[in-house]
Amino acid sequence: MVKRLTAIASSILLILIIAGSASADMFTEFVWYREEPQFERIVISRERVRGHGAVIYADEHERELQEKGFYQTCYYDGSGKKEII
Repeated sequence: MVKRLTAIASSILLILIIAGSASADMFTEFVWYREEPQFERIVISRERVRGHGAVIYADEHERELQEKGFYQTCYYDGSGKKEII
């Protein structure tokens, strides 16, 4: 019984490892610039957006995001090439 459970657990682990390495991760990074006059400060932070839908949305709405203070700095589409903007 223990051998069978070990074999099942090993198989599941192997499948998860293979599936995880086979999927291509997409992400894009932004610098988020915003003013906070109530605190008399300017905040600049680095943000990362992950996932196919979110990355495509960010790419298609780049102008709108810039108006809100988001400036894209890099893009990775899962092909193994990271593009610095």
